[in-house]
Amino acid sequence: MFRYQRVLFFAFLSALFLFSCRAAQRSSAPPQTFVGKVYLIGNMPFAKLALKIDQQQTYVLDCPKEVESTLMQHQGQTVKILARAGERMPEGNSLKVISAEILQK
Repeated sequence: MFRYQRVLFFAFLSALFLFSCRAAQRSSAPPQTFVGKVYLIGNMPFAKLALKIDQQQTYVLDCPKEVESTLMQHQGQTVKILARAGERMPEGNSLKVISAEILQK
């Protein structure tokens, strides 16, 4: 029984180490600047903001509430966003937004 517990303990520690390395790698990516148009995708109440860069690239935006409310008011307009690559979502790749600037009114 003691051997079984030891094996489980080391398996748990190994998994914890691997997941923490992956999370650290993702968060250490340098922020990039993206320019595109802001759109709302999905149906209410589950609608999400998205940034359409060109005809084939659309990113789901994961942003703080104050940035989200600003972008909601400027749908369809061109914005410049400083963001890091985020998680893969069912809607597509996401961007973890740091800041946003409205370029076209």
